[in-house]
Amino acid sequence: MRMLCKFWKLLVSVLVLICTSCSLRYTDTSSGQTRIPEFTFNAALFKRYEDNDVSFELESSCIEQYPSDDITYAANADFKSHDAKQDLSGTCKLLGIQAEGDILYFLDDTIIQNQSDNLGIETKSLKWNTVTAQIVSDCNVFTTVQNNGMEVSGTGFSADSTTNEYKFTSMVNGKIETESFPEGNHE
Repeated sequence: MRMLCKFWKLLVSVLVLICTSCSLRYTDTSSGQTRIPEFTFNAALFKRYEDNDVSFELESSCIEQYPSDDITYAANADFKSHDAKQDLSGTCKLLGIQAEGDILYFLDDTIIQNQSDNLGIETKSLKWNTVTAQIVSDCNVFTTVQNNGMEVSGTGFSADSTTNEYKFTSMVNGKIETESFPEGNHE
């Protein structure tokens, strides 16, 4: 009888230990699934058409869409936007496209050119809200803007893409190139 009592105590102790020490959550189906892409496209070329004309092109070494995010990521992205008002092109190491909210994230070695306005931006990261037309960088990210012979660099860059007005929150460095006139012929 004593042996049976010890056996039950041991069995109850083991069951309590097993039941309370298990940390697996079998009802949580999202665990481990968020970082697996739902779609992957390698060596991808994406084109968006509006009125039978190409309005946007994206070429990337890899495009991934994740089921838990509404963001599509494009690695080593080359992009071109064709618009009646302006032609934009650029490159970046990682492009995040958030469909909800129309936000673009340009990360690592970003270069954007606006050929129509002779404007260029070089930086490590930018966030562009295409609905509000606001472009911002992190406050500590160094950004360079080239515009018609002028080059300005600083941190805390922000701009309005409809007016091409921009500002920096830090002191800036820059240079301005002007046409040189022959000696004695200044107008």
